[in-house]
Amino acid sequence: MPKYTINAVLALLEELGEACNDTDSFSNSATITEVQKKDFKLTHCIYGSTQAQEDDKILFEDKIVVLKEQLMSQYEKGEIWKKQIVDNFRIKQYIINNPANWYDDTFHEKI
Repeated sequence: MPKYTINAVLALLEELGEACNDTDSFSNSATITEVQKKDFKLTHCIYGSTQAQEDDKILFEDKIVVLKEQLMSQYEKGEIWKKQIVDNFRIKQYIINNPANWYDDTFHEKI
């Protein structure tokens, strides 16, 4: 089995790194020098780029207005749903606490 020195291994890795193809948002080859400069940290976000996003040509201010409207709409729906849930619990609690009225024809009017 051949013995390699650290320098030989580093040189081999350097060659391999240069032969690798970078794929945006997926892989990135770095030289040993780059890794050394970054304190041998191999976290992907240090070397690779974040996912590329297409520019939709909409101004940030316009996006915020639309997002705020969507959020307010969702809050309103959430309040409606919360009221329905509370009403359903109130009805169920009334049913549980008043078993004599279960078969009464006017039961739903009392709730």
